[in-house]
Formats: sequence, structure tokens, C-alpha cells
Amino acid sequence: SARRSVGGAVSRSTPQAFSRGFVGRLMADPAFLYKLAFEQVVTISAATMYEVAHRGDRLKAEWDLALSNIMQLSVANALTVWCMTPVRSFGSSATNGFQKFLASMPNNAFDRAGPLRQYTNATRGLSV
Repeated sequence: SARRSVGGAVSRSTPQAFSRGFVGRLMADPAFLYKLAFEQVVTISAATMYEVAHRGDRLKAEWDLALSNIMQLSVANALTVWCMTPVRSFGSSATNGFQKFLASMPNNAFDRAGPLRQYTNATRGLSV
């Protein structure tokens, strides 16, 4: 079926490097978009409640600062979720020894080993 999806729309409308990372994250964790959306809702809600409680009556006068703080928290949270999400690897284009060593490392300490990629406790420790 040719049903459109958010993943397909994002992968077609973004630069190739971002698109590959996005598709790799969706392949490794199909619930990635839901997790990212949940994190953003919680972050924006908590930051808004904090700004309202912290600024009180001055919120109308300082709305630009409050909005700036909320946006910075949202971006930082999105980047944290992006970096911590597992990525499905598509192979390696390593040409020298150091690149081959880096390509053999897991993306994080909890990355699952597959039939083509086996990890030891040492490589998992080094990936942290």
C-alpha cells in the first residue's frame, strides 16, 4: 500500500544525513516518535508550570524570557532523546584501522548484538 506516514514525510523532506539517522532510529525503535512526543509534552508542560509559578505576576511582562527558556529546554530534551535512542546500523564504509575499530563499537552500552555484529563486555564498556 502507498499509505503516507510521518516517517516517510520526514525522510523525504530533510537532508540525507538527518534522514538516514531518523530512519535508522525508527528501524531500531518503532516507538521513537511516540517517545519523543511524550518527552516533549512533559518537558513543555513542566517548564510552563515552572515559569508560571516562578514569574507570577511578572509573566506578562517577561513572556519573551519565559518562552525562550521553554524553547531551550524543549530543544535540549529533543537532542538528549535523539542521542540516547538506539540506531540501526547500515554497514560500514571504514577505510583505515581506527575507522574499522570505531565501526565495530556498539552505539551505546545496551545496543543489541545481531548476527553481523557481536559485542563483548569490553566493547560495551568502551562505548560509554
